[in-house]
Amino acid sequence: MNEVHWSDSELRKFVEAESHYSWFSDVSDREDDRSRFREEVRSRIVASAQIGLLERVGVVTDPEGIAAVAVDLTLELCCKDDTRRWLLVSTEPWDYLTEWITLEIVKSYKATAGRKRPSDKILKEIERANQ
Repeated sequence: MNEVHWSDSELRKFVEAESHYSWFSDVSDREDDRSRFREEVRSRIVASAQIGLLERVGVVTDPEGIAAVAVDLTLELCCKDDTRRWLLVSTEPWDYLTEWITLEIVKSYKATAGRKRPSDKILKEIERANQ
């Protein structure tokens, strides 16, 4: 079975349509498009994003997680006008989307990597008390 991918035009159309919705909009009629977009992300950008993340920060990532982040970030594009505009005018929007998603995940990783969780402090205190 041949997989049919969204064209650049279809990606732009999806992003443009999503940018017209707000948090208060009823988007129940958009769920099919959002599910199809998630499938496109899985098949088109997840592998490249995983490679980029492994190269940049040395972490292995979950394909479903990357797809979920891509959907969330893309739906937020209406708040990030510069990113959305560049995606709409880029000659390679899927490549741009891949790079943008990868960079956003790298920023998130760097912001959280190495931070101690509150439970770490509690565990240390318990360990000290038991000595």
